[in-house]
Amino acid sequence: MDTTRSLLLEFSKSGIAECSPEPPTKVDGIPTFAPGVQRDLSIQFAARFEFCSGWTDAPTHSWLSHNEMTQAPTDPKISEIVSIHQECWEGSVPDRFPPEQFGIFSVWTLEFEIGYIFWPDEGREPQLEIHHAQCVYPYENFNAYLRFWLGRG
Repeated sequence: MDTTRSLLLEFSKSGIAECSPEPPTKVDGIPTFAPGVQRDLSIQFAARFEFCSGWTDAPTHSWLSHNEMTQAPTDPKISEIVSIHQECWEGSVPDRFPPEQFGIFSVWTLEFEIGYIFWPDEGREPQLEIHHAQCVYPYENFNAYLRFWLGRG
């Protein structure tokens, strides 16, 4: 079974992402969209932050660094996207969950696109939901997202 680290190494060497990852960051949790609220650091996201902080121009979006995830609720463009999804997109992450249960994983603000990280259940790896080209791509967890982009999911 692939580990998150091995998937990230393969992903970084694959040429899928246009730019290199940002240097790793030591973090103690995953920021949610509720200011000042973090969720426990999961195994897969601990590996992700040990590998890289953020990743500019990863497929479809740029992965946010921990600091950018923390600041996302105060970013006017990101807040507008989340508000539009909450009010106009039935079944979207902000429509289904309170801000304490989701955060911002990735963005492409030029196109008003966003990727959510969310926790439907306690004690499990968070799930991802990527909004791209007016479609929604759900992933069971971060490893499933990486496997998809590596052509194995």
